[in-house]
Amino acid sequence: MFRHTNTYAVGIAESIISIAKTVPQGILVFFASYNLMDHLISKFKELKDSNQKLSSKSYWDQMTEAKLVVVEPKQKSHLARVRSEFTRGVQNEQGAMFFAVCRGKVSEGIDFSDKCSRAVCIIGVPYPPLMDVRICLKRLYLNEIKAEDKM
Repeated sequence: MFRHTNTYAVGIAESIISIAKTVPQGILVFFASYNLMDHLISKFKELKDSNQKLSSKSYWDQMTEAKLVVVEPKQKSHLARVRSEFTRGVQNEQGAMFFAVCRGKVSEGIDFSDKCSRAVCIIGVPYPPLMDVRICLKRLYLNEIKAEDKM
């Protein structure tokens, strides 16, 4: 898959860094899945920016220099602490970025107003998993209707 290549990770990283340096205060970055978010964060930490002549900082280091980076926790019990960390970061001159997942804890029902969401980025298309029970049942239902229409 293309989204698991270094080229994809570098393109996403450079875009996020550019946005972080341009947009003040809070930025929300939503990924299509936890797997994609975890994969890209590990790539951001691993890959070095070859365009920097004097130092070879990782893309993650560049992101954290531009803004405080907060990542959506997998455990719901940690969400309040992480959210308040993001809010405090937004109040600072540097600002903050919240990395989260579409259809995750952060994207559903939390209001990020004013300073907290000066920009929103969506990485990937948040399609539901193909083998999700609801998707499989819907496909089965539609196939049955299609078969009945042919009779």
